[in-house]
Amino acid sequence: MSFLKARNAIKAVSGLPAEPMRLIASCMLDNLVLYLRAAFAERGINASIDSLPFGTLQQHLAAAPDGTAELALVLPWDLCPLADWRSGSPKSPEPPEDLIAAGAKTIVRISERCLGAVAYIDTPAIPVFRNTADQARLDEGLRSVAAGAGARILGPDAFSLTTYLHSGAPVAGNRLADVAEALAAQWMLPGRRGIGKVLVTDLDNCLWRGTVGEDGPENVSADAEGESYKHFIYQSYLGRLRRDGIMLAVASRNDPDLARAPLEKGGMPLGVDDFIAFESSYGSKSDAVRSIARNLNLGLANIVMVDDNPVELAEVNAALPEVATVLFPGDSASLPNLFSELNLLFHRDALTDEDRRRNELYRARAAVADQAAKAESVEDFLRGLDMELTIFERTPETWSRAIQLINKTNQFNLNGQRWSEENVSRLLSDGGRLFTAKLTDKSGDHGEILSFLVDGRGIAQAFVMSCRVFQRRIEYAFLLAIKDRVTSPLDMTFRRTERNTPFAMFTDGPGFTRDDGALRCDLDEIAACHADDLTLFRIVFEDA
Repeated sequence: MSFLKARNAIKAVSGLPAEPMRLIASCMLDNLVLYLRAAFAERGINASIDSLPFGTLQQHLAAAPDGTAELALVLPWDLCPLADWRSGSPKSPEPPEDLIAAGAKTIVRISERCLGAVAYIDTPAIPVFRNTADQARLDEGLRSVAAGAGARILGPDAFSLTTYLHSGAPVAGNRLADVAEALAAQWMLPGRRGIGKVLVTDLDNCLWRGTVGEDGPENVSADAEGESYKHFIYQSYLGRLRRDGIMLAVASRNDPDLARAPLEKGGMPLGVDDFIAFESSYGSKSDAVRSIARNLNLGLANIVMVDDNPVELAEVNAALPEVATVLFPGDSASLPNLFSELNLLFHRDALTDEDRRRNELYRARAAVADQAAKAESVEDFLRGLDMELTIFERTPETWSRAIQLINKTNQFNLNGQRWSEENVSRLLSDGGRLFTAKLTDKSGDHGEILSFLVDGRGIAQAFVMSCRVFQRRIEYAFLLAIKDRVTSPLDMTFRRTERNTPFAMFTDGPGFTRDDGALRCDLDEIAACHADDLTLFRIVFEDA
């Protein structure tokens, strides 16, 4: 981004309310502030940014936060002061492991204060050790603790020793815009690591090079050459996301038939069938995203939108602040920032079979919804699905999907509590039990769609069900199926959250009572009211 383009971007959002921010570092960053404001402006944010005086980072970290949102640019010597070029060669250093441990404490303090909005320039520091192996351990250790704290790692070319020694400004002049972009991207991410289930992409000059409405379907491209190369790489990356279970969707301002044509004719890494939803009209992008979320029955917070037009992103940010928005770069040099941001949003600690089959499962769900619209009654439709509910009691060897489901489900969720494997193991060793249920029907295998965790006292601590199988009465059938395996009445640790209204509505029916916040489920009363729901399924119990 040029200086003039940065000024124009800031001017474009000058009418919006200012959002105060603080850029914290031990060095001089005045020359970075303009580009950082421009990077936020491209995201529809009018950022008012101040920075710390030179050399005051440690004093600032010792003071209590004042409520201003903060971002941090960290250098190796912020974690290990002995490594600062401006201090000269150090004397009698401590062992590398001690210096790394001290640096880890510092980066955690910075990251917690900035809510993860931290970038680390991985630049060579002044040698602290004459022993090259010790020096290599220190360099790698500082980089590793920064990455472990969630910092965005920037390459050494972002640093200029000349300007740092001359004026205390560490960022190379030709990398100011890139560093600003990385910081702005990090600021947008806190609390959103791994939230993405759907990537909604624009088409023109994003998925492909060119404008289909003006150039025609035959003249847009995503080839592995020339100016189309970045679009080829982007489509290839989206293809990998899809294979890992991320759903792809389109939101485009184009005629629907015209928008599909380049993907239907072939020759690109992706085809039209790779997209589970395709919204193309001349309405707003926020309306398109709402439609995608509604049709997939997913929360807006699970959607990530990529667009090359900052105005479109600003419109979505204003209308749907829950949606994570990512700017597609105008030049290939910024592709690493794009993919780093998307990797964080779509992060997975591990992939399950259900993750990889998510596109297939949601397509099956859509087919079922189409059949439901044609049925004469809900009961006739459900019976016609030929549903089988297989119930497992899980062990540590087979519980990965069960715990993932508990930690990723928000709508049909007993209390929103997240569980680690360690805590589940402790509960089971104290006499608790973990049940899951898998659903199959004539449209296919929907995988594990329900988890139920009960402690040694017989109190349900977690009860979740995937939103893709709502309205099938599985929740009632499951409780009745395990009726003889749990205590009744069954107490549950219910808690209202911002997003578990479907579960709260479930407990408003017969069989449930609340007393001082506690939830009690009378399974005999559930059986009296919902016995027919059990007959909608073949119930199978299997060993895990």
